Amino acid sequence: MEIEQEFGVRPALGQNSIGSSPDSPDQPSAAAHSRRLNRKSPSRRKAVRRNAPPSSKKTLGSVLRARRHSLSLTQRELAAQLAVKPAHVAYLELDRRRPSLSLLSRIAQALDLDRERLILLSHPEARSFFGERPTVEPPQPKDQAWREFRRNKNLLARHKVSPKELKVLAQVALLGRITTPRSFLFILNSIRQAVEED
Repeated sequence: MEIEQEFGVRPALGQNSIGSSPDSPDQPSAAAHSRRLNRKSPSRRKAVRRNAPPSSKKTLGSVLRARRHSLSLTQRELAAQLAVKPAHVAYLELDRRRPSLSLLSRIAQALDLDRERLILLSHPEARSFFGERPTVEPPQPKDQAWREFRRNKNLLARHKVSPKELKVLAQVALLGRITTPRSFLFILNSIRQAVEED
């Protein structure tokens, strides 16, 4: 302390006022101080995360950036075409802003991109408006409904289907494609009513 006041010089880290290394544990050594400084702070970790390679998931920003590069446009040139500020284009490419529908329409026109795809990338919740693509189901055998009806012992017992009625329904199954097992019950009840009336 006296040296500091006399010469205006502070002692080096890890040294006490006379220049020797500290003997007491409450004064950190130069190596310990250096280790503490080199530890990654939370803000430093965030910076590393920001500079990490982009994920393989396509976002609106990544699509816009890739298309703009393929057309050899700068952000300023694209912004002029879209009638927005260049900073807005930068925010869009970083996925920090969601464009309005009118801006999406201008983007699709300027970059020659599919409007539906852009809307789904910027507003994933709009997927229900476009409807799901119909999935092609594997074709079922023509007699699939008949097999299910014949195997359902509980259903046969509940409706008291006799073996004789099963033979008649087997013939009906050969006439055409019946889609659901319950259709056989409708046919059976129709036959029963017709027989009772006679």
